[in-house]
Amino acid sequence: MKMSKEELEALKVQELRTLARKLKEEHKLSLTKKQIKFSKKDQLIEAILNEQ
Repeated sequence: MKMSKEELEALKVQELRTLARKLKEEHKLSLTKKQIKFSKKDQLIEAILNEQ
């Protein structure tokens, strides 16, 4: 699932964290669960975009 930066920015932080956890389960995200929990919105967007 590819999403643009604009689409990701439209999501709430909680939605981004959920998405990040889903990507992590698919082994497509390098962040740890703790990093996902404490990352700010822009950090989550950056990580998700880098993994697409």
